[in-house]
Amino acid sequence: MYKVIIDGEEIMVTQKDIDTMDNHATPVGYHVLEKNKAYHVTPPKVGLNPKTGTIHVNNKRFRFDIMDQYDQLVNSMGLDAVIEIKVTDIIAPMPGLILDIMVKVGDEIEAGSSILILEAMKMENVIKAEGNGIVKSINFAVGATVDKGAVIIEME
Repeated sequence: MYKVIIDGEEIMVTQKDIDTMDNHATPVGYHVLEKNKAYHVTPPKVGLNPKTGTIHVNNKRFRFDIMDQYDQLVNSMGLDAVIEIKVTDIIAPMPGLILDIMVKVGDEIEAGSSILILEAMKMENVIKAEGNGIVKSINFAVGATVDKGAVIIEME
């Protein structure tokens, strides 16, 4: 039994449901018949996890998650909880020259967002956020030289 979550709505699907589905491949996707109603379905677009992605049904976009029996077991045990990392400060990892600051006070930052460019040893290093947060203050301007460990941006 699979649990399929489409835009937040849970649907339970068995392998028999999948095997008996009336569908035909077309050059641009699939033609599916369900209870005498026809649907045009595009192939799913997935990211790193093939069990999540987006699909278009009759030109309407849906986000989906598929959970097999093992995913459901892990979920029921609470072992799939994601811990959110909150950024405290952006600290210079090495001495260098600030070439660009890509945020301003009050900006909400997500993990992986580019924050600033620091030139060190004739190389440009893009400093990215390691977690989520809001920019509280910027302590240096573009063109400033910083020492290793200097707090360049304070977060809250």
